[in-house]
Amino acid sequence: MRHCASFLLLSLLLGSGLLPALAPRAAHAETDPRVRLYWSSWMTGQIAGSPADPAGSFAGSEELGQNIAAGLEAIFLNRVGVSYSRMRLQRDFSDAAGAVASCATPPCQISERGLEQSLNLTLYAWDTRGNGFNAFAGGGAGNMDYSYQVDGALQTSGELYNALSLSRWFWGIEYTYERIGFRIEISRVTAHNELSGLEARLEHDLRYLTLIIPLN
Repeated sequence: MRHCASFLLLSLLLGSGLLPALAPRAAHAETDPRVRLYWSSWMTGQIAGSPADPAGSFAGSEELGQNIAAGLEAIFLNRVGVSYSRMRLQRDFSDAAGAVASCATPPCQISERGLEQSLNLTLYAWDTRGNGFNAFAGGGAGNMDYSYQVDGALQTSGELYNALSLSRWFWGIEYTYERIGFRIEISRVTAHNELSGLEARLEHDLRYLTLIIPLN
């Protein structure tokens, strides 16, 4: 069901941005939304806490990297963006002291995986038409599916790790040319779920270098 909803959301965003582009440009040159595609695998970050590591014992030493993120955005009035974003979360670390609850015989190899999806609102400081620098800030909400393994054994807790409620805040700067651009983004994400008295929570901070591809 969540995948169907994501597909419908993506279709709506595509429609809002691409369908007006089929109309005569003379009549809509100033009112058409600008449509952008975002792609990034260049990032760093840290997980402050997760179901595998709720105390954040490995937050300082185990950084994130190469977690692919993508997004699609329609920018209205040249300064207000509505976007759908999707990011894969991956972290692998070794627990030598048995800090992870499921690590009964340390050292253990821990593998965390997540899929985050959100709908976001972005405000731009200046007109997004034209080349040059811009600043932006925004927020979003969505869901996250999470899992982790200890020495290859999947750790489960019913539906607790599925569809965690996600919120994110982000800000940064960008530079765009005619047909390409780049942005540096700092993002703070929290995800949370409760089931039968149990709680799952994940928090992480991310820093992205993102490729911008204008579609119109």
